[in-house]
Amino acid sequence: MSFRKTLLFALILAVIAAFYYLYEIRGGSIRLARSKAAQKLFEIKTDAISEVKLKNPKGHFVLTKNGEEWTLREPVPTPGDTQAVSDLIRMVAEAQRGRIIEENPKDLTPFGLKPPKMEVSFPGKDKSKTPPLLLLGDSNPSGTEVYAQVEGKPAVFLLDMAIKAALDKGLYEFRDKRLLPFKTSEVTQILWNRGNLKLTSGKNKDGSWSLVEPFKTPADSQKIEDILFRFGQTQVKEFITAQKKNLSEFGTDKPAVTLVFKRDKKPDLTLSFGRRLAKEKEVYARRGGEQSILRVEDVVLKDIPETLTAIRDRAVFKADQDHVLKVDWKKADGSELLLVKTMKNGSEEWTIEKPVTAPAERSEAYGLLWDLHDTKLERFVGDAPKDLAPYGLTAPQWTVTLWQKGEEKPQVLKIGKASPGSQGFFAMVSYSPSVFLLSNAGFKRLWRNPEDLRDRKLLDFDTERISKVELRYQTITVLLEKKGKRWQMLAPEKADIASPKMIDLLWGVKDLKFKKEVSNQAKELDSFGLKNAQIQIRLWDEKGKQFPALAVGSRIPNSDEYYLAKEPFTSVYSVSFDLLNKLPKGPRDLLF
Repeated sequence: MSFRKTLLFALILAVIAAFYYLYEIRGGSIRLARSKAAQKLFEIKTDAISEVKLKNPKGHFVLTKNGEEWTLREPVPTPGDTQAVSDLIRMVAEAQRGRIIEENPKDLTPFGLKPPKMEVSFPGKDKSKTPPLLLLGDSNPSGTEVYAQVEGKPAVFLLDMAIKAALDKGLYEFRDKRLLPFKTSEVTQILWNRGNLKLTSGKNKDGSWSLVEPFKTPADSQKIEDILFRFGQTQVKEFITAQKKNLSEFGTDKPAVTLVFKRDKKPDLTLSFGRRLAKEKEVYARRGGEQSILRVEDVVLKDIPETLTAIRDRAVFKADQDHVLKVDWKKADGSELLLVKTMKNGSEEWTIEKPVTAPAERSEAYGLLWDLHDTKLERFVGDAPKDLAPYGLTAPQWTVTLWQKGEEKPQVLKIGKASPGSQGFFAMVSYSPSVFLLSNAGFKRLWRNPEDLRDRKLLDFDTERISKVELRYQTITVLLEKKGKRWQMLAPEKADIASPKMIDLLWGVKDLKFKKEVSNQAKELDSFGLKNAQIQIRLWDEKGKQFPALAVGSRIPNSDEYYLAKEPFTSVYSVSFDLLNKLPKGPRDLLF
């Protein structure tokens, strides 16, 4: 075949392919879209619908939209189920006209349209944009579609059976089944009434909760939020129509629990709980202003407080771990521990500033913050007592002060006398007038000694970046240097070093932590065997940075620990015997 014929066939094939794409694929999708549009029953903008009227075998319903929520006006005024109404509107808006059965039927009875089984309309101010009344009749013989008609047009046609299912709902389906038919986040105040207990709690600007009555004190915010969440999620199982004269049957005439939920610039909602149905684990309830009795699971009553203490905040400190700036402990004898947050290279570090200046161990510092946040008081002892002396709080044994970002004043915890029976200590915090019992376990969690918080790591370095090591023994000095990835001994002789042994050496020094500081005023190192140390270790990194030298002294009597000092050798520490096991005894220990 000649080249010209081949080219001609290629051009013809390209034209056919382009035609197929434009007509069959792209054109086909356009024609399909137009066909679907032509079959669409109504052109409805769902967002513009503000009212629904529905008549079906289960009743006559009128629903109106208020903002984003739907309200049922008839047969009873009550909040509507927004999702159910939205599904109904969507089904009608997306409905596609099926096959036309008769263009102009003489009798509608065979189709169940005289009278129709269901009617739905969306009344609106602009009737030109409002779809006409939709009428539904019987199902077709196969049960897959339903006969339908549009008011004002004689034709009877078929619609998918799904639209009938969306419209065939009763009062229960269309009313809001949430026990609290609004967003629980809107609640700003709760009035609690259970037996003789009467409380008022209010939401603060930061979202936390406080008790307002009978006196002002922090409330258990998490418990209140959990209660609101449970109420918001609880679904009403049944709405029972009741007359005033038979409210006693349900116990809502003399409720055991009554709650009032207040919202800013919105109506209050009163919720009363009556008789329990023990076998079904349910309880009767009633919302203020409504005739219906609600039947709900009695789990909603689970956390509603029965005592004042049950809803009070039992956290000792209102501590946010990310916002704590410093913590100060003071004893009556004048001793003090001050822990301060600092920033180093863009990251948070913690420093002990009293009784000595030293870095704090990060994990210990953050562990302390969790304890400050999580420690709970044991029980309340007295509310605003006139005399604090019996509790030892006029001259406390310990004082813990916590500063947080964004707070004008610090939180102060005063710890007084031990309680009778030594169950704990009497204590109080600056933001509450109440005296409480801090258990021994709680006290232990909050208290810290300087040694508990010290960063006990003696050197901090990257083992991969160390390029030079000096080991100075009492009689000999060993100099080691890294060449590429291999280590060599340069003194007292030249030799290759076994890499695993160098790795053990470097990690042994890196992981070295002291157990406690023996002295920070070591004027005479010889008393600790450090003037003529067993071994002195010095490291350099690849950029020539020299790390402080470590010197290992004599063994501490009657222990498996040794004295150790870090350059400039002003402080002496005790270290575990394990260090010497990892250090070479001499040059030969480093060779292959």
